[in-house]
Amino acid sequence: MSRADGGCATAFCLPDVHVGRDAGNTTRKDGGHDARHAWDAAHHDASSDAGKHVPDAKSDARDAAVCTPVSTVTLELSDGGGTCPVPDASCYPQPVAPSQLAWVPPHAPESACTATELASIGSTSDPSLSSRCASCFFSTTNENEYAAEVDFPQVTFVGYGFANVAGCIATLEPCNQPCASLVLGSTLCPSEACLPSCHPTSPQTYTEMLPCLSSAQNGCPCGAITTAANECVNEIIARNSPAAACFPPQVAGQTQQEAYYALLEVITRVLCGVGAGSVDGGKADGGG
Repeated sequence: MSRADGGCATAFCLPDVHVGRDAGNTTRKDGGHDARHAWDAAHHDASSDAGKHVPDAKSDARDAAVCTPVSTVTLELSDGGGTCPVPDASCYPQPVAPSQLAWVPPHAPESACTATELASIGSTSDPSLSSRCASCFFSTTNENEYAAEVDFPQVTFVGYGFANVAGCIATLEPCNQPCASLVLGSTLCPSEACLPSCHPTSPQTYTEMLPCLSSAQNGCPCGAITTAANECVNEIIARNSPAAACFPPQVAGQTQQEAYYALLEVITRVLCGVGAGSVDGGKADGGG
């Protein structure tokens, strides 16, 4: 559910359309993302620098040695969270099976992207990436491991996907994979609920799917997992442990699109930068 100020009413907003890419592509051809996954600005001082939320290398090393689990709940989604009521419409949320929300790990961190490529990801809709960096950066939901950005292959008229916040959490705080799993499930759930009946094949039909996505996320069948994901993420943010870096604040004057690029840069830095696997990945040039 998007807020008027460009943030989100919950920790995780809906995936959004963006330019279609294949795994081998090295650039986004045109257009871009809205910041549908930007962390709610209300959780941070909007005028603060994102770096204030990034622990230094020493704190990152400490957490790797002693990772402290956050509180999570075990959800029973035997029927996808309940049988959703069928409205008088052709595009509506349907039940989601647990297998559709199963944990998919991020790929192992690798030094694939240079600092220049990371900066390009964080500042433009058309970053020029080497094939190695692009492969580390991009994946689809039907793969066994996820990259920094993940697209739903069911939508072919344009790219449609999300930033892999869950993979960022699991990489920086392995003991909090249960929380990361909730985050991934809450991210996948609305699209898994709506794509079967909505079939977006054009900008118009994608727009018609938005009410379905919002209804699914906040109610049936995704409301419970969205709430659970927000609760464990709030705990990570509050203690400012390394995975808090996966939720950069939307700073004053930043557009939704700019905030999404900044989020993608953080996640790609963790998974694909020089020194990947830490919050400092990619701060020195190299890779490619």
